[in-house]
Amino acid sequence: IYNDALLDIHSQKFGNLVTDLTEANLVQALEKIPRFNKNNIPSFIIMSGISGVGKTTSLTHVEALGYKKLRTITTRQPRINETEKDARFVDRHTFDFMLKNGEIFYPHTRNKVLHGILYSDLDNIRDKKIHTYADKSVASAKCLLKKLGECNILFCYLLPPTLRILYERILKREENNKLHLASYLN
Repeated sequence: IYNDALLDIHSQKFGNLVTDLTEANLVQALEKIPRFNKNNIPSFIIMSGISGVGKTTSLTHVEALGYKKLRTITTRQPRINETEKDARFVDRHTFDFMLKNGEIFYPHTRNKVLHGILYSDLDNIRDKKIHTYADKSVASAKCLLKKLGECNILFCYLLPPTLRILYERILKREENNKLHLASYLN
């Protein structure tokens, strides 16, 4: 389940691993993967999935194992409760300057906002200086897998427990975003 492989977390068998998972039992499932053990743990875990499936919650379990978050660099404003721990928030001028200096890998636009990853962070992953995790789109994950090559990487694609739960999570997130916006306007 490394590099180009996909762990489909949704009621399917993968060898002796039953992947009927939600974020609540992700860590126990990872421990069942034969190559995920104390002697050979992935240096980089990439979690992907649509909004609301539980990536952030799942990654808190991964963080509890000692992994550090790969922070993207972005020109968007921080969301409610986000800090510099979550991403590097910069203005367009700073992003362009860093891009021109060759500091940013995979610069791209999503939702009219610039995003990228610092090459220095990729070097730390490749050199196994820190065990790292990331929440990335499939497109970004493919670029990272290609760039990092033979690193010990685990890529997980998370699916929602049910469509009803997904719907409820998205509604709750939308309500929180409206409250956050209202607090700025008042």
